[in-house]
Amino acid sequence: MSPAPPTTSSQLSSHLVASLSKGTDSCRCRICGNVILPAERKFRRVLPLPSEAWMEMSGNHFCHQHETSGSSKKSKTSSVSSTSLSPKPGDCLVSDLYFLVNSTDLSPTSLIKKMDSTQLVCRRCRTELGTCLPSCGDASQDNEPGRFVCKIYSYTINMTNLINSVTEPLTGINRWTFTEESYLASYLLEQSRIYTSFKFIIESSKSDNQPAITCLVWLLDTIQVYELNDIPTAAEHKHVHELSLEPEVRQKILYQAEIKGVPKSSNKERKIAEEVLKLWKSDVSVHMLTLSPQLTTTLLRYLICSTNSLPFSCRRINEFHVGFLRPP
Repeated sequence: MSPAPPTTSSQLSSHLVASLSKGTDSCRCRICGNVILPAERKFRRVLPLPSEAWMEMSGNHFCHQHETSGSSKKSKTSSVSSTSLSPKPGDCLVSDLYFLVNSTDLSPTSLIKKMDSTQLVCRRCRTELGTCLPSCGDASQDNEPGRFVCKIYSYTINMTNLINSVTEPLTGINRWTFTEESYLASYLLEQSRIYTSFKFIIESSKSDNQPAITCLVWLLDTIQVYELNDIPTAAEHKHVHELSLEPEVRQKILYQAEIKGVPKSSNKERKIAEEVLKLWKSDVSVHMLTLSPQLTTTLLRYLICSTNSLPFSCRRINEFHVGFLRPP
């Protein structure tokens, strides 16, 4: 049996590993072009990670970390996962959806960490680039104040060297165009593969200036759709036009969202939504996921926009809305 062809996300991950191994002068903010990593920085080691949810996947092999487990076993599990999450200065760990670096390797003039938050944002355009993780591995050896692990999302960066990109052909790989939509689609599919589950409760992390969002997501099958973007005008209808339609892959999703402070349209709808949420929380096959407020809002925006593009009769199945995400 021949091996499965590499996915687009894994190809992009391989490209990122190769680019970061050569140097970091082309790692820039995707929105404003601000340099994320210092130009003189060259990592000693750039290592690929097996999957986006590799930490959770390794944790599943240690008795699932049940609350009834012994304290020694639980601490051993935490120790293994925490140590794996701590790249030392000069190390870079690359996943399909993000890469991990030590905070000492970042340019202090390019990124800032929000007060009372783990979010990392671009200093120039204030776009969210990633999040901060506690550095727990080998704390006795490098226990310096202010040192932490930075998780940079792939969709927030561009690996093209803006100075030399004029002579370089712009392909989907060397341009590193991992969008928010493809990131979210890959993230959900990866979580589904790891946990062998298709139902998720996604909650936004706590934020002082944004309402809490809870979204029930039910992954269905992957389908092919045809989209017609260039619709002929009335004047062009007098002539015969040949339209070329190319199929595109979409991940079909059923979803139901609740935004704190935004009431439902009716008491009946509110009660049904509460009952469904209660049932999902009691279902052991449903997994909880936490995203940043920005990513949760973005996910909901993409799903709502895709729902609005459907005929009215196809927008709901029972109490769920029908939406789509575009995988990479």
